[in-house]
Amino acid sequence: MAEKYSSNSYIPNLVILCKKLAEENNFINSCTDHFGKLLCTLVGQITHGNILEIGTGYGVGTAWIISALSSEVDLYSIDISNEQIDSVRSVIDQSNVHFICDDWKAVLDKGPFKLVFVDVKSAKQEEAELLYNLIESRGLLLIDDLTPEEYWPDEWKGRPDPVRHYWLNHPKMLANEILLTQREACIIATKIE
Repeated sequence: MAEKYSSNSYIPNLVILCKKLAEENNFINSCTDHFGKLLCTLVGQITHGNILEIGTGYGVGTAWIISALSSEVDLYSIDISNEQIDSVRSVIDQSNVHFICDDWKAVLDKGPFKLVFVDVKSAKQEEAELLYNLIESRGLLLIDDLTPEEYWPDEWKGRPDPVRHYWLNHPKMLANEILLTQREACIIATKIE
């Protein structure tokens, strides 16, 4: 008889604190625990260099990253909302974590990055080539918030998904879509040039 396994229920205290901050501000777009655990696992493999988070929100993804962040790695987290950045700064104060309030393209001079977690539509889609250029050779790209096709609303069915099309077919990226739960997927990619 096969056993069913559940994912580890461990959630870092800082993640819980940032989830509460998001909830208090009625912010529903934070990364999920399933994605956060993947993000944390991958960040834990990086021992030096820079990481970029595009779309700080209320810091849930940031907290997952920090939970595995080496002191030799700098995290740059950028968001257009001054209110959100200020709120996150009030709970996260770490010398190797740099918050920037601006359009995501303000970090173009800070790269390249060993890992980029992108949670802003324009960076995933319309300005994807700029994003590609920020990734270090052999660096990782993570894109969350993907819905598996079988759960698309009727108005999406039969249409191409520009995010999947661009990143899963990029000639210089080795990319896969990973199912995190039945209704949640992400893209993980490595720059191979």
